[in-house]
Amino acid sequence: IAVKDVIKTSKLLVDIFGWKSQHGGNEFDILMTRMNNPTLMLHEYSAHEHKRFGDIKKKSKGVGLSLYVFVENLDEVYQKVRRRKLKIIEPIFLNENSKAKEFTFQMTEGYQFSVCETDKWLYYMV
Repeated sequence: IAVKDVIKTSKLLVDIFGWKSQHGGNEFDILMTRMNNPTLMLHEYSAHEHKRFGDIKKKSKGVGLSLYVFVENLDEVYQKVRRRKLKIIEPIFLNENSKAKEFTFQMTEGYQFSVCETDKWLYYMV
């Protein structure tokens, strides 16, 4: 995802989800799960003059984009999000389709993260 401040966003997501920063830096980072699986790449808007990101000053780039993250510690993650005063779009609820609890929060750039219980989703996987 394209963000204004890679280091700040990386630290926030590492703290909330328990991920690890693999690359680090002002322009780019790769966030890894505890099992060393790449999960999310962060890219600074203006780095390397990527025209596809456009002008950050014109509008939020994350509007309409929701990223799903599966966690084993949903309540703990929810409390971390609340402590950081991030915008809660949808508080914890039971999704009737998946039978799993989830919630959605929004970051500064407009990206929404829907955070779901892992164990319930694994039950429904084929």
